[in-house]
Amino acid sequence: MPVSGRGRRRRRQLGATARNRRDRLRRRLLAEGSGPKEINGVAYDSPTHDGSKLLGIGRDRATRIWYRALTLHMRSSTDYAAARTATLRSAVELYGPAAPEVARVAAAWKAVNVG
Repeated sequence: MPVSGRGRRRRRQLGATARNRRDRLRRRLLAEGSGPKEINGVAYDSPTHDGSKLLGIGRDRATRIWYRALTLHMRSSTDYAAARTATLRSAVELYGPAAPEVARVAAAWKAVNVG
């Protein structure tokens, strides 16, 4: 039985909401690192796909990398692999190829099983 236009739109909206939630979690992992922590009185645990421990780079640096990637290197059709490439490219442009931020961006993507 075919799904109505309204049903398809709702499914896309739900999918977009889940993707947005996953994207926020990835950005938090890059900014704050993995493992249990308490932020503003709320306990969080940021586990990784492979059990690795990550050091965060801070919200300011993570925001700069994501903003540059989103505004210069990503399009509406960008998938996770291309987002990885865009954020790595942005980190290199901002901090240089040997910077710890570049290695931590790569490690964050690996920790969520992308790349």
